[in-house]
Amino acid sequence: MHPQEEVVEQLAPLVRTVFKPNSKRIPVFVGSGFVILSDQKMFFVTATHVMNLLSDSSPLFFDGNTKLLQLAGVEHVWPKKDNNGKHNEVDLSLIELEEQISKKVEKSMCVNLDNLTTDEVSGESAFFLVMGNPEKSNKNSVSSTTNSIESNHYSLFSVEASGDSYNSVGANPKSHIVLSWDKKKAQSLEGVKRTAPDLNGLSGAPIWMLLQDEVTIAGVLTECHAGTKKVIVGHRISYISNAIKTLTKRPSSCLVQDDA
Repeated sequence: MHPQEEVVEQLAPLVRTVFKPNSKRIPVFVGSGFVILSDQKMFFVTATHVMNLLSDSSPLFFDGNTKLLQLAGVEHVWPKKDNNGKHNEVDLSLIELEEQISKKVEKSMCVNLDNLTTDEVSGESAFFLVMGNPEKSNKNSVSSTTNSIESNHYSLFSVEASGDSYNSVGANPKSHIVLSWDKKKAQSLEGVKRTAPDLNGLSGAPIWMLLQDEVTIAGVLTECHAGTKKVIVGHRISYISNAIKTLTKRPSSCLVQDDA
């Protein structure tokens, strides 16, 4: 097995897919995410624009071990302005799952805080992996007769983009990760050149940082620029790790605010 295939096989069970039922009550792929286990609490991580699809009449679900589980709990989001009153749009949502939902999530499907990187990315030595189930590639993945889901998984490997690329998308290296990604120059795991699918449906997916002796989550995918900029963008995982540490230690004094 190719080394990249081994990494994908190892990490794929930790990536969750977010679904929303359509008018015929058939699940549609709308996003990605992952579950963090900390102090016996489970937190679901995804992008805020994915959670914005949630409504009273249309709940969201994610893939459990054998069936879909409702994405329900207390949602925490970041203030839209920083302490200095400047615009600070953080496209991340942290959902503290309801206890009845958490009991149905296998611990083998979760990552721990130890799996989150605490260092800034080193562009010279780091390699990155993003994986999930693109929306358009999975239009026919749900069977309405058997209620089964046979998804078409997609993985991409990349490196950190240049400083100019950060500037082009208005991203700060201290809060974001920008990775090079050219849809038309993508390759399969076997090294065969092929055009990549649209990445709609991967928002909220973990950005894995692959070092020689360590694999950690460095960020959360939130944007894709497939035009002239040819990059994908994510928020650094420190937003999530810091918030969870605060929520588990001092629930009444959190770094994030509950979404009203």
